[in-house]
Amino acid sequence: SKAPEPVEAFTAKYPNSEMVRSALYTLWRSYTKAKDGEHARKYFTQYIEKNPNDAGMMNNYAWGCAENGINLDHAADVAKKAVDLSTKDADKASFLDTYATVEFAKGNTDKAIALEQQALDIAKSIPNAKLTEYEKSMAKFKSGKKPTGPQ
Repeated sequence: SKAPEPVEAFTAKYPNSEMVRSALYTLWRSYTKAKDGEHARKYFTQYIEKNPNDAGMMNNYAWGCAENGINLDHAADVAKKAVDLSTKDADKASFLDTYATVEFAKGNTDKAIALEQQALDIAKSIPNAKLTEYEKSMAKFKSGKKPTGPQ
């Protein structure tokens, strides 16, 4: 077998280093963008084992998976967990938007619309909240279009 990548070797050799968090984040983000679902999930899982309540990163991972069409079932579970962990309305609305986007990527348009409606309802209760992105997502889901971008 070939030698591990430098970042992977570092995370194995120095598991408690502050830099491991950045290294694992870099790895899963990179593999997500490369549409390598297996490695993205592997390094995201290692990241979350070290940071089990990091709802923001769960949300980022789920969004990246939806955007790149990988690990969609896992991403839905992770997105739901991020929503469940969120304590601020702004986070909950944003995380529901991501969860809806994952469900839409999975082809569950009705579920996506229901989740996006929850996100919109919460966002509308927040003073000066920007609703444009939620409204754009809702319009996309209602039109039934699949997510655009590189195929």
